[in-house]
Amino acid sequence: MHLARIGYARVSTTDQDLDIQIGRLKNAGCEIIRSETGSGASRSGRTELETIMQFMGFE
Repeated sequence: MHLARIGYARVSTTDQDLDIQIGRLKNAGCEIIRSETGSGASRSGRTELETIMQFMGFE
């Protein structure tokens, strides 16, 4: 059985660029990459992270 490697990229503001993070995740072999923009102060409102956590059975 092949388990997909999942990556998550996040920046705090729309002025920042996700491309470097996404490129590194792809180079690390991530087949599924979710990304979003939002504060790092809390996990509240991070819908992409929540999706990944639910998929993996952590929440």
